[in-house]
Amino acid sequence: MYRVLFLTLLDVFIKSEVFMSVMSNQVYLNDVEGEIVTHSAWEGSISGLEAEALLKGQSPFTYVLRAGETYLNYYVSFVGFDHMLRHQPFKIMISQNGWSCMNGNVNGPFLNTPFFEILHLIMHCEKGECNPLNG
Repeated sequence: MYRVLFLTLLDVFIKSEVFMSVMSNQVYLNDVEGEIVTHSAWEGSISGLEAEALLKGQSPFTYVLRAGETYLNYYVSFVGFDHMLRHQPFKIMISQNGWSCMNGNVNGPFLNTPFFEILHLIMHCEKGECNPLNG
């Protein structure tokens, strides 16, 4: 009987730990995804060509955010330091340790770090140089 009670309590504990991990992951996801899609630079599902038309003639490190091809995949389209237009893809990954940004340059995990604290790393510029198009 004690063994059954122990196994039942152990099962409840494991499920609660899994539940808390899932809930924690959902909080990270909601925070990061919400921060991206509600930002003034968010243009939604526009193409790279549409992003280029919006950015034409803008100063270096002016950017727009747009949706990628799949869920949690995005692009930051921006004017580079040389006035060339660039489209940098990035993917948001969520784990129990926080969120990560996968694009070959920025990783993580970041815990309690807003997305826009690392955007300059994706754009290869200084932190104060990033300027949203509609900001």
